[in-house]
Amino acid sequence: MKDVNEINLEIERIHADIKLLEQSIDTIKNNHLAHIQDDVDRIQKIMWAIGFGVFTQFIIVIRDLII
Repeated sequence: MKDVNEINLEIERIHADIKLLEQSIDTIKNNHLAHIQDDVDRIQKIMWAIGFGVFTQFIIVIRDLII
């Protein structure tokens, strides 16, 4: 059976681990997610531009088939 000092040491170690996890979660939430959102926004703009180009080419093909 563990004595009180060993239990207190283990509790302190667990508290330290929890603090590190909280710090890591905060870093991910405030830093990495912002960069990921910027990348998603950039990709979304590129996809809209490509979609507009494809739609324009489709309209041109339809126009040429009609004429």
